[in-house]
Amino acid sequence: MPTARPLPARIFGTPVTYKVGAPGAHLVLNSLAVLAAVSLVGADLALAALALARMAPAMGRGTRITLFLDARTALLIDESYNANPASMRAALALLGQAEVSAHGRRIAVLGDMLELGARGAELHRALAEPILAHAVDLVFCCGPLMHALWEASPPSAEAACRDVGCARIAGPRRHPPG
Repeated sequence: MPTARPLPARIFGTPVTYKVGAPGAHLVLNSLAVLAAVSLVGADLALAALALARMAPAMGRGTRITLFLDARTALLIDESYNANPASMRAALALLGQAEVSAHGRRIAVLGDMLELGARGAELHRALAEPILAHAVDLVFCCGPLMHALWEASPPSAEAACRDVGCARIAGPRRHPPG
């Protein structure tokens, strides 16, 4: 899914207008770095800009899959590959930008981010802010580190914790169930 509109940029003084073939502000920033590198090595900036429009996310890095559920559909955004705090925030921002039908909801299913060292619980807890900021309606959290996110859920959120390995938090419901 390319960006909705052309992106104007100046790469070392050269104007270029281009599109990115996958959504996300983080990918726009990456595309600017790519264009800068192309310019620095003396390659064709226009061809590189055209190539960015054909870019598709790798599996587990924002792949969009339409699920058919009886008479309805759901959009699955697969951000499952090696999550870290920055990629998790980017994924939640993308989820917040996803269009939702009249009876739809934004649902995130989150697993532990590993290899974070002593700050693991703190970094999981910090995900409560982008979840609320990006209008995520329901979050399913799985893994012992995600318990910290459940603990950080606001008192107004519907919350339940079945065990340390799995927690659920939800923001205020925007739509009736069904």
